[in-house]
Amino acid sequence: MKNIGIVLKTFFPIKQQILVLDRKLGKLFLSSKHQNNLLRLCNGVVFEYNLESQNDKNLITDVDIIRFPNVGENILFFHHILELYNFFIPIGFTYCQLFDSLYSMYDLLEQENITKKEQKLFLYQFFSLLGMCPINEKEFGLNSIDLQDEKFLEKWINTCINSHPNVSFLKTKIPFN
Repeated sequence: MKNIGIVLKTFFPIKQQILVLDRKLGKLFLSSKHQNNLLRLCNGVVFEYNLESQNDKNLITDVDIIRFPNVGENILFFHHILELYNFFIPIGFTYCQLFDSLYSMYDLLEQENITKKEQKLFLYQFFSLLGMCPINEKEFGLNSIDLQDEKFLEKWINTCINSHPNVSFLKTKIPFN
């Protein structure tokens, strides 16, 4: 059975590898004997592959692209999400719900424009899955969030992001205004 992964980051041409969130194996670096396998994969691509281990390297073979992200006007938000997944999830950390959450965003991205409220709820879910919970531990849903909740979420999300020791290396910021 093939593995399924989402490309979080590519390292071309400096390194011939990609950083992937695999549904079963978590976040890991992948290389290939055949450069064409990697060149077809850009940030955000969902793909299936076979995995071989060779000399402490994870090599991919038999690559099939499943889905390209259709981001449109949501490109900045999508790039920010990939960066947050890269920064906050440790190498080898396996938690299928993080993969499933990111994968479910692809359907949301196919809408013309994701609202700021939907962006905040996605980030709330992401940080909650990582175990970062707001003090009031209120459950938020798209239809039940009011302006006060939304402002609280915005502040809490920014606190979560700013808690990372390498926050200054993030290339994107999400303006919620």
